[in-house]
Amino acid sequence: MPRTTYPEQDYAFGQVMLTLRTALRLTQAGLANVLGVSRNSVVDWEAGNKYPRTEHLKTLITYAVQHQAFPIGFEEEAIRSLWKTSYQKVLLDEGWLAALLGTAEAISTTVAPQTDSGLRPPENKKPILRLPAQTIRLIGRDAELHEIARILLDPSCRLMTLLGPGGIGKTRLALAVAGEQTHRFQDGAAFVPLEAVSTANQIISAIGDALKFSFAGVIDPAEALMSYLGEQNLLLVLDNYERLTEYSDLVSTLLQQAPQITILVTSQARLNLRSEWLFDVVGLSYPPVEKSGALAPINTQDAVSTAAVQLFLQRATQVQPTFAPSDSALMSIVHICQQVSGIPLAIELAAASVRLLPVAEIEWQIRANLDLLSANFLDSPMRQRSLRATFDYSWTLLTESEQTLLSRLAVFRGGCTAEAAQAIAGASFSSLQSLIDKSLLSQRDLSATETSQRFYLLEPTREYALEKLEASGETDKLRYDFAVYYLELAEAVTAQWASLKLDSVLEKLEREHNNMRAALQWARDTGSSLLALQLGGALWRFWRSGGYVHEARLWLGELLALDDEGTDPAIVSARQRVVNGAAWLAADQGDWAHGGPLFEQSITLLSVLGESQDKTILVVAMALQTRAKGDYRGAVTLLEDLVTRQRRLIASGNLMDPTLRPAHYCRALIAREQGDYTYAETLFQEGIDYHRMIGDEESVAQGELGVSDVARDIGDA
Repeated sequence: MPRTTYPEQDYAFGQVMLTLRTALRLTQAGLANVLGVSRNSVVDWEAGNKYPRTEHLKTLITYAVQHQAFPIGFEEEAIRSLWKTSYQKVLLDEGWLAALLGTAEAISTTVAPQTDSGLRPPENKKPILRLPAQTIRLIGRDAELHEIARILLDPSCRLMTLLGPGGIGKTRLALAVAGEQTHRFQDGAAFVPLEAVSTANQIISAIGDALKFSFAGVIDPAEALMSYLGEQNLLLVLDNYERLTEYSDLVSTLLQQAPQITILVTSQARLNLRSEWLFDVVGLSYPPVEKSGALAPINTQDAVSTAAVQLFLQRATQVQPTFAPSDSALMSIVHICQQVSGIPLAIELAAASVRLLPVAEIEWQIRANLDLLSANFLDSPMRQRSLRATFDYSWTLLTESEQTLLSRLAVFRGGCTAEAAQAIAGASFSSLQSLIDKSLLSQRDLSATETSQRFYLLEPTREYALEKLEASGETDKLRYDFAVYYLELAEAVTAQWASLKLDSVLEKLEREHNNMRAALQWARDTGSSLLALQLGGALWRFWRSGGYVHEARLWLGELLALDDEGTDPAIVSARQRVVNGAAWLAADQGDWAHGGPLFEQSITLLSVLGESQDKTILVVAMALQTRAKGDYRGAVTLLEDLVTRQRRLIASGNLMDPTLRPAHYCRALIAREQGDYTYAETLFQEGIDYHRMIGDEESVAQGELGVSDVARDIGDA
């Protein structure tokens, strides 16, 4: 018998399992509990990495039949297909299947499930489900469904607004919530589309239409509807309320006049009612990005387990049933999901292009132009047939001043503080809050120890707003102000480098790193040499301590290649700082072929400037270079003078002199290399004690590593 071969990663099977679990309305943990397996097993099945064992598959099929998860009337076909695609090592038991299908006919569909609160509709009154049937499975919203269900159990929550930008999936989530919550309401649930509605009277009519309530012969439709709803116990879903927030008082009146109804609203803008509970709907999960901006290391299994990638794979399989991405194509899918910030609509529109373009080409085009994200879905409203149309719709919801602010905020990369938004974009706290309330801006606390906040645009929103900024004619001035602001910030922060707050310095620069990069890029590309050199000179120590040495050397090399504007003292001073930084970064990597000449150039530029500042740091560099050439005697001579001076400064209490930093450590290295372990340990320990006094934990750790190296050398480790 030929040996069965299995696909390396069966994405099609993974989608089948995901679809079945979604039909069962179970989380991955919930399904694992039903089957008696670990959640990781469910993750593997849905990723297409593994197939379930026969006993687990039979339990799953039985449970799915009992809960009518297979298409009614086509259960047998679905079960046989599932068995075949799961590559079972045994044939399907026909007797077991026949018995199981016999039970399917006897399953009653008239009894609603017991609610969490113990309520059950009267047995002679089945809840009425007035919700549009969903032809597409909901993916990646298990956590949201669970959290919303938990909140709705609170009796005080009778109005919840699902708040989020266009295309984020609010309507689909609201329908899933309504479907799951219907059994809690004796009169069921009703979905009220408000996209074409513009007045209070039209809202009343739309609600009446959804409830099949007749206004024939009614003098006051609003009063009649309120009277009818006053006797109803139902969940009312009001969809797309963002254009109707001026009629929020109508929602408040509904809650007062109908004490047994609960209202679930989807909107890009909050209703601003005291009774309103807000639930922010965000993008689907996707693999993370490293702090450097590169894709963090991730294997294909981890990638496929994220909701955004799952959605792309499912939609791509719909339009291209044979779609089976390679590992490189899967990484392109990950990049797409990152680029669109996990926005479901954008992911679906991108996946629709797989019939025409390779995934790598889709990724490239999305980075270049938002207009690729479009598809002629006839069953979607026009505003959701392209990402641009979705943003155009959101743009019209803004006032002119809000539009101006949103476009200006696009200049920031990686978010900004309120202070930066005010200084560069002219924002006030109230105007920022207005954009937050309209789901175009998000905010989060900087850290658990700080009270200030940071404001962010989703990347697709930022790209759209950037186009608006460029069309406004403000771009050049705004980018100049942006670069100057971050130069001043970088110089102010790095001026604290020798202080007791080095960790705080690094943290501040890390938060603003993407903005610093953007400012540096603009200054370089526009030929603003002075500004570019000043910024590079302010950042090189951060790059060195933060692990960005390779990036730093590239930046500084490009800055030094800018046109030399002669003897202007400001330019010369800025260039000297960049040359000095480039020299140290080269030395850190043992590249003395470049570092040596750069150190010499730095000393020359200091002489040109006529500066009398201490050149101890450069002497240390020369000593290290001398050591690298094998001239230990010359290196020791240079460093011993510095160590002696350093001890005098410490004894006098001058702890913050920047020349104190490197001499002890460098002299200790040479002592260790020469076999003078006692002296090496003494110097390492002196450096540790000094750096501990000034709170430089990085240098303390470096010195402790030196002590441990000595201990290992002499056999004590």
